[in-house]
Amino acid sequence: MIPALLVLCGALLALVFKLLFERRSAPAGQLAALNARLEEKTRERTQALEFVNQEMTRQNRELAERSEELARHRYREQAKGRALAALAAESELEGLVNAALGEIAAPASAAMMICYQVEGNELVPIGSYAASAAARTTRLPLAGMAAQALEKGRIETFDPVPEELDLRFDCLLAAGRPRAMALLPLTVGRRHTGLLLVGSLGPINAETLATLSDLATPLALTIARRTLLLQTERIARELARRNEELREQANELAEQGEELKAQQRELEVKNREVQKADNLKSEFLANMSHELRTPLNAVIGFSELLLDETDKLSAEQIAYARDIHASGRHLLTLINGVLDLAKIEAGHMTLSVEPVQPTEAIASAFTLVNAAAKKKGISLELAEADLVPVLADPGKLQQILLNLLSNAVKFSPAGSHVDAGASRDGTNVRFFVRDNGPGIAASVLPQLFKPFFQAESPLVKKHEGTGLGLAISKRLVEQHGGTMGVASVEGQGATFSFTLPVAVEEPASGSDEFPAKRLAPASAQGLVLVVDDHETNLTVARQLLERLGCEVLLARNGDEGLRLAREKQPLLVLLDIAMPGKDGFALAAELRADPLTGTIPLVALTALAMRGDDDRVRRAGFDGYLTKPIDRRALEHTVAKFCASRRAA
Repeated sequence: MIPALLVLCGALLALVFKLLFERRSAPAGQLAALNARLEEKTRERTQALEFVNQEMTRQNRELAERSEELARHRYREQAKGRALAALAAESELEGLVNAALGEIAAPASAAMMICYQVEGNELVPIGSYAASAAARTTRLPLAGMAAQALEKGRIETFDPVPEELDLRFDCLLAAGRPRAMALLPLTVGRRHTGLLLVGSLGPINAETLATLSDLATPLALTIARRTLLLQTERIARELARRNEELREQANELAEQGEELKAQQRELEVKNREVQKADNLKSEFLANMSHELRTPLNAVIGFSELLLDETDKLSAEQIAYARDIHASGRHLLTLINGVLDLAKIEAGHMTLSVEPVQPTEAIASAFTLVNAAAKKKGISLELAEADLVPVLADPGKLQQILLNLLSNAVKFSPAGSHVDAGASRDGTNVRFFVRDNGPGIAASVLPQLFKPFFQAESPLVKKHEGTGLGLAISKRLVEQHGGTMGVASVEGQGATFSFTLPVAVEEPASGSDEFPAKRLAPASAQGLVLVVDDHETNLTVARQLLERLGCEVLLARNGDEGLRLAREKQPLLVLLDIAMPGKDGFALAAELRADPLTGTIPLVALTALAMRGDDDRVRRAGFDGYLTKPIDRRALEHTVAKFCASRRAA
């Protein structure tokens, strides 16, 4: 534009000089016309110059405004650059935000600024510019205008600032309340990171909003980055702390492991000692069983033989024989109780459970105590009976009932009665035995089921017993999975009860377990071989077998027994287990391996094995099992069973 104006001025001057030259050389008549023309051209050129001058003034003004705008833009860009540089620095979050807000405040014409971070349902101030102490330290609920701005995701402006909002600025030169404010949501993706509040003394224009918008995203990213960094550092510290704890725990575990290894070694030594002691105990019990039962076999056996011939004895001798027999039986009961208790406590007692009818078990126990009850005139009554079978070992169930009924008869007064029964109790059957005895004192009840405990003083004792029956019965019940208890009031009798689980199957119609019910003896049973190293035992066995109608062969050691079995082919062999040289197990193995004797029934007749060891004897090849002292009924049943089957074959 300026070069064009210069050309125009040059043309105008050239025209003026031309007219002046023509004026000098023109005639006087044309001079007036030239002057008029010159004045007209001069006016035109003057107007043109004025227009050019005005245009130049306008363009200079626009140029100044543009220069000013460029300067402001440069200032804003430089401020934003410094703000972005401040946000990128390595410092605490509050320092970064404060520095960035300080750089952008002037270009944004902000009187005060506060940056909040979203934490749950609160806005927590993390940086500010020229805000009052109260404003820059007060947490705000995420609600109202702030929640609306974040929800909409756009800048919200308020002019004037709402009266209910306590917003003030406090800078070096002035303090007061801003006129207008803007709320800028700070988001990263769809996540709300924070909120920027800007207060201004004048209206907030588009240029200010644009400047603030340019800072919103970097500020949001900085908050997110620093928050993530803090979380990472916190997690790292927590992991380091936990790793240290784990290292300490690992060290403790290593130390404990060493201690446990040492304790394990000590336990192994102690276990070996306990096992050795247990083996010694088992060996002692087995030896005691043998040593005690062997003489009892003679005592009970010979006393029974004497009582079979009462016509040859005087009344006094018969009384002596009966006392000997009763004492032997009592001593045998005591021995069985001690051995059973020791076996239960050692965990060696095994159960052969099967469905059992409660009524049959109670009736069988009644039969065994009926004689003792009749002596005292005590009646036995089946008070209540359930037909639901229980899952139990028949022999152990009979032992439990027999212990309870024997005690009831023992402690009940003459002429009274004892009730027994069984009833359904959920998934169990509850057995009970009720007597009319003296009852049990409350102070005695807690001790009642302990081994060897007796309520009576030994100095004034009226009833026989060792105090083992209830202890053994309770342990047998618990081994079945049941419980045992007692209810009693002193002077009003006692009721003992126990539970056994209901069987899921109907009871079997028969059983091969032995000993079984008594069978009638045959007049001529056949040839029976007895192998035993003890002369008294041989004599007792021969006398009992001959009275059952048997022909008896006697062998005093294993070799002799093997020879007689091969030569005579007996219908049954009664074989002692503990013998010098060739014991019963070795002889049984040879008899089973020999075709001549492999089918002969073998019955163990021993004082070594304790009650419940019949399974071990069966596994050794025996067909039956009898303990010493010999029970005449069990012997009678065994002879009848095996001799009859051999004759039939």
